[in-house]
Amino acid sequence: MKKVLLGLVGFLVVSIFTTVDARSIRPEERPVQYANMDKDSATYDFTTAENVVLTLTQLDGSENPTGMLLNYHDSKTGKFHTNLLEIVTIEKDACGSTIYNAALPQSRLALNRTGAHMEVMPISMNYARLNITLKDHTNRLCHDVIANLWEAHVREGFGWCGTMDSTMDISGQPQVIDSIQLN
Repeated sequence: MKKVLLGLVGFLVVSIFTTVDARSIRPEERPVQYANMDKDSATYDFTTAENVVLTLTQLDGSENPTGMLLNYHDSKTGKFHTNLLEIVTIEKDACGSTIYNAALPQSRLALNRTGAHMEVMPISMNYARLNITLKDHTNRLCHDVIANLWEAHVREGFGWCGTMDSTMDISGQPQVIDSIQLN
C-alpha cells in the first residue's frame, strides 16, 4: 500500500509540476532533485499539510540550484499549494552539508538570521513571507548518522513580526530528476 501511495505521490508531483508550475518557472529553469518529505513537526496552517514534496530547480548553465518548489495538499481546505522560491544564499557547514536558504521572490529585502535558520523579511507588511532552509547532507563528511539526506525548516507568515507564523520541519530522501538539456 505504501509503495502504491508513494508511486501516486510521485506521479502527482510530476503532473503538478508540468501543468501548474510550467507557467511560473522560467523556461530555462529545470527541476534537478525532489523528495517526498515526511512532516516531523508543524504549527498553525501547516498542521493539516500532507503529501509534502520539495523540489530543487536550477537555471541552465548555473553550477548550483537556483530555486525551490514546495508542493503540499491542505487536508483541511482540500486545496493543493504550490510555491516557487528563489535560493538567496548557499552555505556549507563544518561537516560539508549544503545549506540552501530560499524565499518568495517578491519578499527579498533583508536577510535575518534567527538561530539556525535564515529568513527574508518582506518589502512591506502587506507581503507574505515564505522561507525554507534546506540542509542537504548528500555530501556530508562527518561520520555521524543522519536519518534523512534532506532536512528542511519551512516558515510562512505576513508582515514583520513573525509571532503567528506557521512552521513545519520536514525531512526526506532526494531523488535525481533526469531532464533533457536543450542548447
